[in-house]
Amino acid sequence: MRGNSQKRPVGRPPSEEKMEYLRVRVPEKLLIIADGLGIPYKKIVRENFEKMLCTVILTKRGDTNCEVCENVILRNKIIEEEFQKAHDEFKREQIKKFEEEQKMSVVIQQAVLDGKTRGEAESEYGRVFPDHIWKKYGGN
Repeated sequence: MRGNSQKRPVGRPPSEEKMEYLRVRVPEKLLIIADGLGIPYKKIVRENFEKMLCTVILTKRGDTNCEVCENVILRNKIIEEEFQKAHDEFKREQIKKFEEEQKMSVVIQQAVLDGKTRGEAESEYGRVFPDHIWKKYGGN
């Protein structure tokens, strides 16, 4: 479960890096025992989560060299590369959406100037305009 309640598509990082928290429910008695034994369980959970993530990334790339995941510097580099790939893809999709909205805005504005209905404008454009874009540029 993520720390905040905002929903984002899987694999799509935010445009700016934020710290989010992984919350895990553990019986209190286990935490008491871990504290009593001096086990740094928060650090262990984080490291193992990073190792798991690194292993999955490498497996998807076709690499089965798990020793890499033991090396913190290489592990963090692999995770950062995967994050950057996802971030770049997300930015490309955002730019594509923006460009499409710009094209629609020009068509909508021209249709309004020509006195055309929404249906006529959509027929000429070849697809339905999302309501928020029509209202933004076409009025009612």
